[in-house]
Amino acid sequence: MDYKEYGFNTGIGLPFSAYSVPEGSYKPIYFMLHMGAPIYHNFADINKRQIITLYSEPQINYVHFELKSGEVLHEWEFGINSGLKFIIPINNILNIYLLGGAGPHYFTATIQKQVQGFIFSDCIGHGVYINTSSHSAIHMEFRIRHMSNLDIQKPNNGINNVNFHVGWSKFFY
Repeated sequence: MDYKEYGFNTGIGLPFSAYSVPEGSYKPIYFMLHMGAPIYHNFADINKRQIITLYSEPQINYVHFELKSGEVLHEWEFGINSGLKFIIPINNILNIYLLGGAGPHYFTATIQKQVQGFIFSDCIGHGVYINTSSHSAIHMEFRIRHMSNLDIQKPNNGINNVNFHVGWSKFFY
């Protein structure tokens, strides 16, 4: 049996501390597509369908960059993350999942901790699907994200955020 997931996520990233970068507070607002396909699934019982998916998330993210002076800069991130998601059924309504991924990005901000331009983003997280039908679900998730350029250029101190996402997915199987 084939299985595919298509959906979208939106959410906000909050800094680990009041000032995530020396200049101020870097807060991304996410707009991402989500596409997944299984690399393992157990469909012997549709209500116990443990699935490991390979996912991809193209994204365009607005960044609310508030400087310590109170000035707000409007920056952007563009990129794609790919990774693995392990989905565990709880009952007919709820499925929980764990995920981890990474991918290339480009960001427009000029900051002391990180050079502007090409960068990598990696994340880990967990979430819950709340099934709205046998083929769709809303989901809520928590992620931790780190961005850096892998020491390709200096400076490379990275930017870290905790993220809260909500979204909707359609499943084809």
